[in-house]
Amino acid sequence: MRVLAVLLALSVAGGVAWAYWTTSGTGTASATTGTLAAPTNVSVPATSGSTVAVTWMGSSAPVGGAVTGYYVERLSGSTPSPACGSSASSLLSGGATSCSDTGVTSGSYTYRVVAVWRSWTATSAASGTVVVNAAAATFQVSAPATATAGSSFSVTITAKDIGGNTATSFTGPHTLSWSGGATAPNGTSTPTYPANPVTFSNGVATVSVTLVAVQTTTLTASEGAVTGTSGNIAVSAGTVAALAFTTTSQTATAGVSTGTI
Repeated sequence: MRVLAVLLALSVAGGVAWAYWTTSGTGTASATTGTLAAPTNVSVPATSGSTVAVTWMGSSAPVGGAVTGYYVERLSGSTPSPACGSSASSLLSGGATSCSDTGVTSGSYTYRVVAVWRSWTATSAASGTVVVNAAAATFQVSAPATATAGSSFSVTITAKDIGGNTATSFTGPHTLSWSGGATAPNGTSTPTYPANPVTFSNGVATVSVTLVAVQTTTLTASEGAVTGTSGNIAVSAGTVAALAFTTTSQTATAGVSTGTI
């Protein structure tokens, strides 16, 4: 029996040595190998909107230094899905210790993080449970700071979840109620709001509103418990286009004042 050992590399990290060898013939050999530790302390909030913040304590490569990278999995029960825009073929950087998982639908989830070094992987224990509520909780009503009485202007309504993220599942027709704009002083003109239903696309709708009274006001849009109010809108009078006179029947003499018309 003949064994030829050729030392190609030697690196010490915490007492761990690495060596590569070739042999001919038969026999046995042994060598000490390093280990890739799994990430630890994977953490998520107890509740969240549709964007979940994930943090963890990273791993080190067996020979020291950073690992190749990480990918994150979201688990619904025991079923994993790619999270944080990462996967085994699209890694987060080896120095990453946090990520944001966006567009998560309502439900209960746990997370785990997989460290990758060369062809090695090590998977963390699952995090605690996060309960995601991606439904609309409030409206963000965006309107201009100034407007002209009788002239229309655009208002954008964005549905937001409990985390302040756009509630993209809030789509399709929705019946909104409006308040805020007063009628004109003579009572003959009223504010014009969009006809219902209002169509939302991925949680956002743009509508046209016309206020008729000179005032400083806000606009409130509501659907059930989901509500939101704009900032102040200063409504000014429009440009005078003509003057109208109201007279009483009377006889006038040239060159003599008739008094009040």
